[in-house]
Amino acid sequence: MTLHARGGRTGIHVQKSVEYLDTESDKATREYIDGLWWRELPGIEFEYQGGEDDPLVGTALDFGPTDTLGCVHFAGAIRFKTLVIHMGRYLDYLVARLNDHGVGVVPNYWVEKLTHLLDREGFDAVVNCAGYASESYRWQRSWHGLHPVQGQVTSVKAPDVKELVFVHTGRFDREPLYVVPRAPRRRDKRPTDVILGGSLDPLNSYPTKAVLPAPDLALEQLIMQRCQKIVSALVDLGPQDIIGSRVGLRPTAGEVQVGHAIRTWRPIFNNYGHGGGGVSLSWGCAYSIVEKITDWFDGRRR
Repeated sequence: MTLHARGGRTGIHVQKSVEYLDTESDKATREYIDGLWWRELPGIEFEYQGGEDDPLVGTALDFGPTDTLGCVHFAGAIRFKTLVIHMGRYLDYLVARLNDHGVGVVPNYWVEKLTHLLDREGFDAVVNCAGYASESYRWQRSWHGLHPVQGQVTSVKAPDVKELVFVHTGRFDREPLYVVPRAPRRRDKRPTDVILGGSLDPLNSYPTKAVLPAPDLALEQLIMQRCQKIVSALVDLGPQDIIGSRVGLRPTAGEVQVGHAIRTWRPIFNNYGHGGGGVSLSWGCAYSIVEKITDWFDGRRR
């Protein structure tokens, strides 16, 4: 909320949202809701509702004979407010903050080995946050199971979409569905574009350099058809409304790796494995890394 309060330049806005629950029973639904730690956060305005207030809850929703999802009965819906980030604007904002603190960003600089950095002057520590390639820089024999999970999204023009919608329980666990209207312009309530997703495709290996495949057009059509099933404002979506599709890699590990990696003539700290939660975890992990670096140097001075 602090970043949101700084205005539209951060690319962050408050968004009304709904999550549909594909859970097997009332007990499973209640256990899922009870496990949502964020529902008590300020400004969330969390509310669970059954089928009496939403036409998609408690009725059969058929995704069609060719869709692996088949026929779905949503057990309930959660309504709340959350923050949505336009990543292009947000990254520009972060770079500007770095520049304000005298930090330079060197684009398109490939680091073959960490020793290439350790031999350079002008810094005291290295933080390894190279995403899905982080473990290719590891010095120790430990392996944290880091692997890239490929995902695809489609950006469309759909100004009538007012609500963020997603499902990732039950059958949607491996193929989450989401409709995300991105940050509107300051004087316009309509979204700049709407992101439709998604897909989760774990890869068995990771490239040494980021070479992403082209978007799968068949998957693009499948994602659009699924999103049209749950958001009526997308029903009339046509080819002319598609802005484009993108493929990305989420760096997923058994658990987030944040901490001291190895003792060398300069310390190396890991900060990777955030999966699809990179934005949510970024500030907390950054503060943790600063604290660990400070503690390391304090320990050397004792």
